Amino acid sequence: MKSLRILLLIFIVFSYPVFSCTGVYIARGDTILAGNNEDWTDPDTRIWFEPGKKGKYGAVYFGFDNFYPQGGMNEAGLFFDGFATSRFPVNKSADKPRFYGNLTSLALRECSTVEEVIEQFYQWDLTDMERAMLMFGDAFGNSVIIEGDEYILKTGEYQVTTNFYQSVTDSANISCRRYKKAMEMLGQPFPATVEFLRDVMDSVHQEFTQYTNVYDLKNKVVYLWHFHDYKNVVKIDLKEELAKGKHSYNLPDLFPRNEEFYNRFIRKKTPSNSNFVKLILGVSGIFYLLTLILLPRGIKNLRGDIVSMRTIIAALICSAFHLIYLLAIAAFPEVPDIGLPQSFAGIPFWQVGLIFIPFVLIFVTIYLLWHFIKIFKKESWPDKYRNHILLVVISSIILIGFYAYWGLIAPFNFL
Repeated sequence: MKSLRILLLIFIVFSYPVFSCTGVYIARGDTILAGNNEDWTDPDTRIWFEPGKKGKYGAVYFGFDNFYPQGGMNEAGLFFDGFATSRFPVNKSADKPRFYGNLTSLALRECSTVEEVIEQFYQWDLTDMERAMLMFGDAFGNSVIIEGDEYILKTGEYQVTTNFYQSVTDSANISCRRYKKAMEMLGQPFPATVEFLRDVMDSVHQEFTQYTNVYDLKNKVVYLWHFHDYKNVVKIDLKEELAKGKHSYNLPDLFPRNEEFYNRFIRKKTPSNSNFVKLILGVSGIFYLLTLILLPRGIKNLRGDIVSMRTIIAALICSAFHLIYLLAIAAFPEVPDIGLPQSFAGIPFWQVGLIFIPFVLIFVTIYLLWHFIKIFKKESWPDKYRNHILLVVISSIILIGFYAYWGLIAPFNFL
């Protein structure tokens, strides 16, 4: 039971995900623009169009191959985008009826203004939004961030959202680099143009920004860029596309071949898009877990032999660190895709510790191999322990090879 509790604790610790989408809304005179960066590691992005019927609005949606809307705009010029967050309790609407469907799609079908969106959302139980926020903006100069219990309306010419709760965060304590950069650019005199908003989104894009949208809400046009290549743009006229009926596009196919995207997601197979690699990591994780459960018995059987004891302890440390790191990769699948951060600024202390685990494992594995060679011919060692330690050494070398291939061996890539 103790091992299970420890494992559960590890899963809870690493269940805190990394979020990095950015949304910006600008309203000045007749110019109403909204921008979004979709930051995630899934390269299978899609665009789909759903014409309106029976008095409902048609809309364009953006997302991934599961066709769950991550953002979009309707014929009335109402736009939305979603933002993943850490868990924050939603209590005020718990006694209201639950909507069994997608509220954002409902809003784009039935609403034309932010006021109508708020009225609609206010009817429903929003407890499902404990790990998400939404931003809506209309063609009349209004926008809102919906944080479950809280509705933050735009004041002034612009509004910015990233992945923290502005309703409970003091402005002096905001640490999000993307939010501060966007607010800095918008805080200076700026032209309310598609090009300027594109530059804002470019300044806050991440290495795994799959696509960027700039919506012209007055003219019902979307400007689209793929994988932070801001030289090639696709212009989508919503009226023209809806006239074609219900259809969809594979988003990367709309653009010239992006070599960086191709090398990262197509040629180079990583845990986020390779079932074979996922299988290797999964089997390794199970093996290390079994090692932590079974190998301590060897300490009792080989008590008194210092070399043997040190070998087993090194194997246990090696297994524990690999297991922790594999759980971290499972929780942060973008890490093998983007490598390590360029600096430690703003990174929690425990995450910095994770960054150095592969580097530590190099020395632990060398130490384990050295001691394994010493005890390999010892008659006092049963075959089951020898074979198990050998498997720990071999699997560790294989996984360290993966870590090196993904550029995760700190501190070498900081030199």
